[in-house]
Amino acid sequence: VIFDKQAQNNGAMIVEDMGMIGFWKMATLVPAEISAKMDRLTIGILPVRMKQIYIFGAARWMSLLMTILKPFMSKKMRKRMVLLPRKTDMQTFCDDLVTRANIPKDFCGLQGESPRDEHFVKWKK
Repeated sequence: VIFDKQAQNNGAMIVEDMGMIGFWKMATLVPAEISAKMDRLTIGILPVRMKQIYIFGAARWMSLLMTILKPFMSKKMRKRMVLLPRKTDMQTFCDDLVTRANIPKDFCGLQGESPRDEHFVKWKK
């Protein structure tokens, strides 16, 4: 995504299914050594133009955390981060957002038509 000119010009969208993950599991998902290196890499900025971040399946703790953190986020970031209600139908939402032709097959259990690894093949030279 960092090197894709179209993604940088138009902005990237992230659709994340949190799967009702618990707080401790989320906090320990990335090993501390890697987390520290990622922090140094992205201090202040992430070299990707973000258009929107949609979060499905957020546990209650995440909703509470977002409520606490939102006043400290820029207006732009608050607008870009969208916690979707638990009742939201992921398939319908993603179909309306990007169409099935742009959803990788079996992505988060969705019915997509795009080959799963198509987006990685062009960078794997």
